[in-house]
Amino acid sequence: MKAPPSIRVAVDVSVNEVFSGTTEIVGTLSYADEALDFSYHTKNMLGQVSEYHELRIPLDKIQEVVFKKGMVLTKLIFRPKRLDIMAEMPGEDREKMTFQVKRADREIAETLAVFLERKLHEIDATDAGSVPFQLPDTNMGFTENSGLLYLEDEFLVFDINSGLQGIVKGDGQIIKIEVQALAAVRRVHGTMKDALYIRPKKPQLLDVVPGEHETEVKLKVPKAHREALDQLVAHIEQAWEA
Repeated sequence: MKAPPSIRVAVDVSVNEVFSGTTEIVGTLSYADEALDFSYHTKNMLGQVSEYHELRIPLDKIQEVVFKKGMVLTKLIFRPKRLDIMAEMPGEDREKMTFQVKRADREIAETLAVFLERKLHEIDATDAGSVPFQLPDTNMGFTENSGLLYLEDEFLVFDINSGLQGIVKGDGQIIKIEVQALAAVRRVHGTMKDALYIRPKKPQLLDVVPGEHETEVKLKVPKAHREALDQLVAHIEQAWEA
């Protein structure tokens, strides 16, 4: 399948970027050599345009592609496998890359989404799943804690980002615990969000994960990622039996 042409996109500006004088982030998104290339410039309140910045996103770092068609704006959303790549991404989102597409380019955007989904399937990029989650707010509700949960070798990894949503990217934190050091893992399906309860054999995990946790860590997971959550729990249970 031939790669679609480049597409014009925009990214929502974060509050922190507005404070720095940025009012607009626009550019082009294209595919080449197993990667997405995001070429963009910023504009300030005086209409001054910056030099172009280049961000290369290897396809094997993408977990999921979502195409959302709206009445006015269409969105292309890319959820990464790990959060480290988000450090280079401009805009307000911390856990996913969201590109806005004008109505006139909607067809190209949909074609690109289908093309990328096929490419991900070809390279089996969707097999190493990660599950997005939310933890309780901290610092009197001012700090939001969220991230990705995934298995890496014999460890369960919490890839956490803590900060003010839409204002700063936040601080990253990687917490690992051996699967065999877990006493129990249970999930509860909800109407809007599911819950994952993780109980360690020793209390160290409870002390380092943001929030107050008595005997287990509770993660909230969007219902849209229920299948990935169920698969993660199944893999943990299989590791216990091995």
